[in-house]
Amino acid sequence: PGSKSTTRNCQMGKRKRSAQNPEGKVRSSFLAPRQKQRRFLVAKNSSATSNQKESETDDYDHEDWLNDDRDVYQQLVSSLQPVVKTGDQIATGNQSMVVPKIDILLTDSEDVEVVYRNEDISSEDSTSSATQIDHHGGPADENKYNSLVYTNAMVTLSLSTEMLSDDYFCKRFEHELSTADAEELEAFYGKSLEWESVPSKIPGVGCVVQTVPLLVNSFTAERCEFNCSSAGLLKRRTLVESGVVTRLASHWLLVNSMNEETGQSQALTALQRELFVVLNRYQDLLYSQRSHENAEEIRRLYCLHALNHVLKTQHKILKNNAEIVKAQQEGRDPDLEQYRDQGFTRPKVLILLPFRDAALQVVNLMIKLLMSEEEKCVRQKKRFREEYGHREEEEEGFLYKAASYRSVFTGNVDDCFRLGIQIQSKFLKLYTDFYSSDIIIASPLGLRTVLGATGDKKCDHDFLSSIEVLIVDQVDVYLMQNWQHVQLIFDKLHLQPQETHGCDFSRVRSWCLQGWSKHYCQTLMFSSFQAPEINAVFTKMGLNYFGKVKIATAELPGSVCQIAVRILQTFKRMECGSLVDSSDSRFDFFVSEVMPQIQSSLRTQTMIFIPNYFDFVRLRNYFIKEELSFTEISEYTSRSNVSRARSLFYRGDRQFLLYTERFHFFNRARIGGVRHVVFYQLPYYEEFYSEITNYVDSGRDRGQMAVKRTDCGSAASCIVLFSRFDAHRLERVVGTSRSMTLLHGPQRTVTFVTESVTDGQC
Repeated sequence: PGSKSTTRNCQMGKRKRSAQNPEGKVRSSFLAPRQKQRRFLVAKNSSATSNQKESETDDYDHEDWLNDDRDVYQQLVSSLQPVVKTGDQIATGNQSMVVPKIDILLTDSEDVEVVYRNEDISSEDSTSSATQIDHHGGPADENKYNSLVYTNAMVTLSLSTEMLSDDYFCKRFEHELSTADAEELEAFYGKSLEWESVPSKIPGVGCVVQTVPLLVNSFTAERCEFNCSSAGLLKRRTLVESGVVTRLASHWLLVNSMNEETGQSQALTALQRELFVVLNRYQDLLYSQRSHENAEEIRRLYCLHALNHVLKTQHKILKNNAEIVKAQQEGRDPDLEQYRDQGFTRPKVLILLPFRDAALQVVNLMIKLLMSEEEKCVRQKKRFREEYGHREEEEEGFLYKAASYRSVFTGNVDDCFRLGIQIQSKFLKLYTDFYSSDIIIASPLGLRTVLGATGDKKCDHDFLSSIEVLIVDQVDVYLMQNWQHVQLIFDKLHLQPQETHGCDFSRVRSWCLQGWSKHYCQTLMFSSFQAPEINAVFTKMGLNYFGKVKIATAELPGSVCQIAVRILQTFKRMECGSLVDSSDSRFDFFVSEVMPQIQSSLRTQTMIFIPNYFDFVRLRNYFIKEELSFTEISEYTSRSNVSRARSLFYRGDRQFLLYTERFHFFNRARIGGVRHVVFYQLPYYEEFYSEITNYVDSGRDRGQMAVKRTDCGSAASCIVLFSRFDAHRLERVVGTSRSMTLLHGPQRTVTFVTESVTDGQC
């Protein structure tokens, strides 16, 4: 239904004052042809008098119209003549016409506007006596539709409050997959070589790859037309016309402020327009370009989508409840098969976030979208602010660290939390029991404590059985926490409940009873980069029968261009047969190729950067066995030991420093005294490569007089180990074009050197 901003008022000629409408106002709304709601046409001949006063039309929301005037319309319908069907002859003043295939019928006056398809119309001299009306927001081929206004006929709409037939919420959840389609989906997503992908490049967005299963169901083959919408998705459609609930759309402009200083707002940014296409079509999405600059845009958009889904679900349930009660009051036995609108449990949206501060921002956004400043009524809000609020004291030097670090670690960084949210018409309730909640916001660790391990007697996963929208924000951060928690959550989704939890099985959707809920779940993942772990989860767990979309950067320049010191960077490619054997192959290559090179040249103060903790333990044991001079810094090292290790390495008392990526991610400590760097494996975050490499210059300058030098004749160096399974990491570090040369070129060793310290070109 259209809102006030999208309502088109049509001047219908002479109006007749109705007894049910003493003010004489005519309530009319313009609905776009694509809505194609099921309507009934009721016509009644009437004579128009010349002295009738023409009433003014006013804006009125169509949904409110049907709700407020339901009783009046029922009386009006019962007083009119029988329904006129397509193909019947109706008399409209001096015209007679065959009723075409109707897409829209509207007005409550004695005039009628009929929207028809050109090829279906059959009338006598219709073009000369009809008024053409231009349509805005119609389908792509607007020439197929025209509008005629006929006089001396009364038309009314059926009292149906169904959602738009082209609303993907209805298309998705009211359609029931066949057994053949479900089996085909399992086979389709189980074999990656049989995927049918449609790649495209969108300016300002990146490389888009859509994967859509070709099933018997026709609309599953629809693909997002990004090229048509790149200039603006909502150029011809408002948020309400696109399926957003009016309650949310009215607050969106205030929430989606692009410039906090000037207060300037707009409906959707360029990025939001493109992502909204996918979200609104309920397709799975993996967006790999999240950054601290666009994080707020993405957060606002998925909060809007999550709330929109919950409100639509509640609206449908309440509507069906009212119809069932009405049928029982009238003594009729309602057909419960048409009222299946629920799952096994109430929670419909699950949002995974890494820290409490992210949860605080999401909840604040939801409150702003749901309620105005005067209407805000949030229960348990004081407790929520105390537990999720900002920390009082920041760490020393926090403001001097990178912007990407500050955006992640601002506020409360506790990573163990879970929160249930219940949405009502007048208030929003926090800290509700999971089985009474509409939305669950949690961290992977927080949910892990509830789900338990496989085989535990006390474990509960029934609240995940009916999740319809799964949002995983900042996926890259979970790689620095514990990726196994994320995998466990995906494994527990959509399992058969162990208890009923008060479920009314007569209202449970049939596809949910058949165990196909995983095909109706939309998965949205937002990450800063691509990684094999993320792609594997998105591929294997995303079984959406509407298809999936991946968006990544089309061309990466590489962080190697951000090196500010003149240093030789040697990339060594090692061969390994499979991903399972890559860890062993990397260790053998390091021991046989790299260590002899380091020891023969008497290189001291060498930092060895290790992304994986298990590799770190393996190297530490090797250094202990060989009785090498080394110290270590990992995410499990205490602060006092970290200070001691940094001091020993800076003074040259230790030849090697074993340094993990996870420690650098959470601390971003500057290590002094670095003379040589060895990347045991490339880091996940490309900026870490340039940061660690740039330590070489600062360590040499500040510690040259204090440290014990035995390799003063050897130049600073950087050695990088990589394999073909590190393609994503390599691309982010050296750039897209260079990575192809390193991976597939004949030379296994390639050296880069910075040409200019000022411009950082290689």
